[in-house]
Amino acid sequence: MSLLYVSEGEVHHQFSLSTYKAQTTHIKNTEDNEKEEEAYVGYGVESFSSYEQKYCCGICGRLLWEPVQNIPCGHRFCLHCYKTLISKGNAECPDCQKEHKMNSYIQVSSLQQCFRDNAIKKELLNLPAECPFSNCTWRGNLRNLKEHKKNCQWEMIECPFKIIGCEEKFLRKDSSQHETQSLSVHLLCVLALIVKKKDILDNLPFQKTEESKPDTISSNPQEKISCPLDSEVKCKQTFSSTEMEAMLKRTVQLEEKQQVFQNVLTVLNREMGKMEKLSDYERQLSEAKQRIEFLEHQVNQHQLNSAYKDRVLAAMTNRLCMLEQTSFDGTYIWKITCVSEKMDSAMTGKNLCVYSPPFYTGKYGYKVCMKLFLNGDGAGLGTHMSIFLVIMKGEYDFKLKWPFPYKVTFTLLDQLSQRDISASFKPTDGSSFQRPLQEKNIASGLPEFITLDELYSSDCAYIKDNLMYIKAETGPTV
Repeated sequence: MSLLYVSEGEVHHQFSLSTYKAQTTHIKNTEDNEKEEEAYVGYGVESFSSYEQKYCCGICGRLLWEPVQNIPCGHRFCLHCYKTLISKGNAECPDCQKEHKMNSYIQVSSLQQCFRDNAIKKELLNLPAECPFSNCTWRGNLRNLKEHKKNCQWEMIECPFKIIGCEEKFLRKDSSQHETQSLSVHLLCVLALIVKKKDILDNLPFQKTEESKPDTISSNPQEKISCPLDSEVKCKQTFSSTEMEAMLKRTVQLEEKQQVFQNVLTVLNREMGKMEKLSDYERQLSEAKQRIEFLEHQVNQHQLNSAYKDRVLAAMTNRLCMLEQTSFDGTYIWKITCVSEKMDSAMTGKNLCVYSPPFYTGKYGYKVCMKLFLNGDGAGLGTHMSIFLVIMKGEYDFKLKWPFPYKVTFTLLDQLSQRDISASFKPTDGSSFQRPLQEKNIASGLPEFITLDELYSSDCAYIKDNLMYIKAETGPTV
């Protein structure tokens, strides 16, 4: 295509295929450079003073981005800063210069002189960070800061229609509201751009072989027109106006298809990036699940061990209490608490009897206990308090004489005037006094130990403060 001259204002505009390609390449390179430069900025942290010096580059002063460590001196730099430094030739380490080591500066000459410092990179990724945008309360680490900034609702952004004239700026969270409210403005901008482009295409001139007519293409389809690239690459080929129009339409179609392919490629690249992130998230999720399962197993084991220890401790506690209360000389005083409640329970039939803790006739003697019916049993039911002796299975029964040979005496202790009531009985050859085959033998004793009227007599204090004491003594049969 030839040059387009606009007479008003004597403004010259050149529209050619090569110029368009050069401008497109320049814009793409500029965008790539801006993205690349943005990457070197680091993690988007505005203030670096709050971090330790070891996390900052010795050249740019920012947080290390893709950190490398200079092997001779151990100083760390951003990879981009390091490459820029070695591109100047045999440069001296900036950190060494800052330390004022006269005549001992380390030379930085090639990439082989450094290595990627992944250890400091992991520390950097775990450093605490907060969102730089005001009103945003996000807190996290540097690993997630950049991803958060891409979607932060409190970032001030420009309207996507800026390229066609909309100069509005707003918070990302208000983008939908702006697009709704400014729909008519955006449509007018698009219309103005279309009209402008149409005017440019309509006024596009072509250079004929004999004379130049800058405003219109010849109506004669057989008239020859020189190649649009004549001024660029010295092409001398000529075309008819019909062929030229077809070529222009084909060029526009190809440019539209190229733009569509570029958009599709951009979308595919973006989706591929999402897939890679998704794969990384799935791997992290799988590792997290395995870790959780391991920790749950550990917690279950600890709970089982804790429950077992609790059972052992409870058993040892009960055994200790029993040993503290147990007598080994054949005499035992039984302290009965909550007498009134136990009496009510016996009278209503809920719990007819209560047992005393076990005691022994000697250290290696018979194991026995008392069985008390507060509301009576057998012949004394409802009129007397009954008390019996129960022979229990003991550890040393194999060396004892059977049947049980000792006389048994029960004494109800008076807690005020010492008017105790005692009663005795002698063992028989019945099964109650034989060697126990089960945990306990059948109880045997005194069904009419004391009348209920005597028990609650005001002259004595057999029951005081809801307590009652009964003494049991075992001795040789007379």
